[in-house]
Amino acid sequence: MKHAWMLLLALAICSPSQAGWRLTSHSQVTVLVESSAHQLLGSKTWIDNSECMGGSQFAEPLTTSFRLELDDLYGSSLFGNVSLPGSVGQTVWVASNNDDPQFGAFVSALTDGHNDTLWGRFTLESDGNFAGGGGIGYTESSFFGTGQNHDFKGMTIGRIGLRVDEADVTQGPVDLPEPCSMISLLCGIVGAAGYALRRRQA
Repeated sequence: MKHAWMLLLALAICSPSQAGWRLTSHSQVTVLVESSAHQLLGSKTWIDNSECMGGSQFAEPLTTSFRLELDDLYGSSLFGNVSLPGSVGQTVWVASNNDDPQFGAFVSALTDGHNDTLWGRFTLESDGNFAGGGGIGYTESSFFGTGQNHDFKGMTIGRIGLRVDEADVTQGPVDLPEPCSMISLLCGIVGAAGYALRRRQA
């Protein structure tokens, strides 16, 4: 009984939640690699669902972006300046260093004979400030869907595209648990464990 009172006291002192806001983002993009004759050499789709919690409403505008990175090119990326919600249904292409200064370096790395990992990084922003995000990496060989361990070696890459299939950012009010509710839970666990121990020793 003594341990049960610990939980009741904690619940009486602490309120279980407070008003807050949740920012959520769902995005799906496809990276396309084509030859100079616009023949599709390979493609891969990235999907991201990001969420961020805050104590107040997030500032507009809300946006999501996607960066394509490569293991061999640390610090370099493609498509980082593309706003996904404003580009749904469109494909953004880079075909030269005039389109993106990193294009030539990406093509060289993709055709160097190493099955490197391409990383897709999603960034969720509120009024230009980082709010959340996520990412995942896929090897070059996964672009071909054959299961073979090879990259784009021997292929002539003419352009790389980012097709924005879906992109949606929303926010709304939500109840956020306060830190003291975690204390309540901990007290309950400790109390239950103590009660079980006392019964076993009895």
